[in-house]
Amino acid sequence: MPGRIWRFQLEWESNGRVLILRISGRIGSAAAPAFGEALAQAGEANRAIVVDLSDVDYISGPGVVALQNAAAGRDGAFVVCGVTEPVHIALELAGAVTVL
Repeated sequence: MPGRIWRFQLEWESNGRVLILRISGRIGSAAAPAFGEALAQAGEANRAIVVDLSDVDYISGPGVVALQNAAAGRDGAFVVCGVTEPVHIALELAGAVTVL
């Protein structure tokens, strides 16, 4: 579709206690490894993490797995917010809604 970009952009914001990751674009299968790496890098900081997906209109199965992996085994909080309907459907189909 014209006008749609098959990649994501990430902005970081921190207030010292919470790291906010604002994601925009589309997280397709090809972008999922880079998305997972960005989440893993964010997870190295021992702070609460908030992943804002309000500007994401698509996430692939591997993108959902990257979110699940980032949330697994964290000592600090990991919150996903701003989930659009298409992203919610993908999370729901993967059984990740209650986990994330």
